[in-house]
Amino acid sequence: MFKYLKEELGKIAAKHGERILDTRNNPISMAMTLSSLNSGGDNKRVTLLGSMLFLRYVSGTRCITGTEHKDVASYHFEGWGAHHSTSPCPYLTAAAGLGMKKSDVDLFVHRLDKALGKVKGRSAPGTPTSVEELAGSRRRVLNGETATDQPSSASTSLTSSKDSLRK
Repeated sequence: MFKYLKEELGKIAAKHGERILDTRNNPISMAMTLSSLNSGGDNKRVTLLGSMLFLRYVSGTRCITGTEHKDVASYHFEGWGAHHSTSPCPYLTAAAGLGMKKSDVDLFVHRLDKALGKVKGRSAPGTPTSVEELAGSRRRVLNGETATDQPSSASTSLTSSKDSLRK
């Protein structure tokens, strides 16, 4: 699943002018730069992307600015939250975990692509991934479960509330 995640994340990275960082000897996690969101050293869009992904039920992904500083007791930490105190650019982490399926990767990259497009202030054109194949088969994910296009009245107001949060 790691290889598939890296390929799909690489497509999104290329589309948005980013790149996948080389994380040697780590067969689980990877990172993608977020340099295009850090114009003029302002990291607000980097942290905005992180919150947008969280609101879209993307868990485990972290958006790291690399410029945060934190004092804990008498210790000063530079690059708080980053894997290195002198991280050259902001980045996003993603991991291929046990039990992860291709459909999980597809949903993640789809949500990441849309969120990046919104953060950059434009609608991102579709990326050719397996997500489109899923859309073509008239399947969608509702509240974390795959559903068909059959209408349902269950939890309509809850779904509407969640949808308005995602926009």
